Amino acid sequence: MCLKLITNKEELEGTAYFELLPGRFDNKFWNDNAVFMSESSFSFMEDIVSKHYADYDHYSCSMNIHCDIWMLITTDLQHRKVIIDKAMSAEILISECRFLDNYTIGELQKNWNAYKEQIQGLFESTLCWLQKTLEMHEYIVLMGL
Repeated sequence: MCLKLITNKEELEGTAYFELLPGRFDNKFWNDNAVFMSESSFSFMEDIVSKHYADYDHYSCSMNIHCDIWMLITTDLQHRKVIIDKAMSAEILISECRFLDNYTIGELQKNWNAYKEQIQGLFESTLCWLQKTLEMHEYIVLMGL
């Protein structure tokens, strides 16, 4: 299980990825200026997105989310990152993230320290990308599976 924000679409294997694209949906997928997350990676923040975006759908291909909503999401992602940074075991994160599947939960419990570093990197890179993108765009499209 590799947990990271993918910035180069050439690294993608298969099609089971969430795509984040600056601007509004333009009926194109696998964009060069998009970033991607595996389903496992996105599951650590999916509950936060669904909390703030009422029309969230895991399988929707065109969720145009306004920057005001992304700012709320970003704030909660920053709070979750603090929880991750302080976590001594996977249990607190497992209780926070309601979209984690059984495989991911088992992997976290077996090797928390290794995955903690990956998750920290995932949150750092995602937050950085969101902050830079929101400075220049009113919308970010979230494309689900």
